[in-house]
Amino acid sequence: MIEADRHGYNTIQRAHVDNAIEGIVDSRLAQQFSDMYQAAVRDSLAREQTLRVFAHWTDPDIPTGEVYKILKNSLGVSSSSTHRGQLCKPEFGDVLFVPGIQKRGLVRFRNEMFKAYVRMRPSIYTGVDEVVRDAYSVWNEGAA
Repeated sequence: MIEADRHGYNTIQRAHVDNAIEGIVDSRLAQQFSDMYQAAVRDSLAREQTLRVFAHWTDPDIPTGEVYKILKNSLGVSSSSTHRGQLCKPEFGDVLFVPGIQKRGLVRFRNEMFKAYVRMRPSIYTGVDEVVRDAYSVWNEGAA
């Protein structure tokens, strides 16, 4: 809205939304999320793939079984539960958590804005963002 108003538009255009999203990823305010992302991924391609597939799930409650299928069948990640477990630990930023009533089967992001940030930012490992996006799209089309 600020971008549209700044340019004298009464209606928000798609370009305003695109610029705002780009600004979120590149702004100083995103530094906290960038640090969280680095802590979560560290030196692991598989953990980055796991984080990004979880982030593509649109609902707050993310069924791990479905995510594991995408990771294994489309991306070749075989130990996805290990990576999910790491993403729930403080040493990896504690970005995911298992809801209190669940013991297994569902996870959530601790911060929904961070979840959106993961989807928007470029991946650390070359091409992971595109490969994950494609894998999720293929899975989503098959589920529909």
